[in-house]
Amino acid sequence: MIPYVPAAYVSLSQLQDGHAALVKLVGRNLLAPANVDLITRFVHAGIKTGEVLDSPADRAAAQSLITFWTTRLRTAVRDLGKDRGLARALDFEDTLLAEFNPAALLVAAVEPAET
Repeated sequence: MIPYVPAAYVSLSQLQDGHAALVKLVGRNLLAPANVDLITRFVHAGIKTGEVLDSPADRAAAQSLITFWTTRLRTAVRDLGKDRGLARALDFEDTLLAEFNPAALLVAAVEPAET
């Protein structure tokens, strides 16, 4: 089953669950086009999740998941992509968490309660 990747996760726990699902799904087949797409969407959603994380420990944990996937993907492209013609740099403009935004936290906390 392909995991759903939202535009942003609403908590560190949800981001960690997304990471665990992605690890199981991708396995060693990192460079399959569908997996590259999922990883890219996960990284972008993880970056955006920084807006709702104010705890330094939560931010560090979230950043480590983003770093895990960007490093793993770039290493696979460097090591395996040469044989597949994928030895291009991946397009991640920025891989740092978005800054905390109290308004985004409020939206993340209120919207699930209202649905």
